[in-house]
Amino acid sequence: MIPLFKPSSAGTLPADVAKELIAGTKIGDVDFRKALVKGGENAVAESTDPLIVLARKLDPEARERRQWTETHLTSVQSAAVEKIGKARLRFTEKILIRMRPSRSDCRMER
Repeated sequence: MIPLFKPSSAGTLPADVAKELIAGTKIGDVDFRKALVKGGENAVAESTDPLIVLARKLDPEARERRQWTETHLTSVQSAAVEKIGKARLRFTEKILIRMRPSRSDCRMER
């Protein structure tokens, strides 16, 4: 569980935190989003909107986890996919060779 959403000592549950975030956000307002886009990074950095604040808190850990995943999983997975593809090709070739009719099977009887 993400530390930000663990129940606090006051007994606040993640569902309650989520309700507060949704109730307090203006992210559903088109004009608010346009202002964020127009203001760029500074507008996002200075925003007090609860969902923007949460996103800023989560961003560093999310980036770190993504980097770890790309480094430790994606590269290994890509190598494995290539090996599996080559093995499937060899296997399929062997099956097709076995299934190929012999020359005697192809001759027409007179």
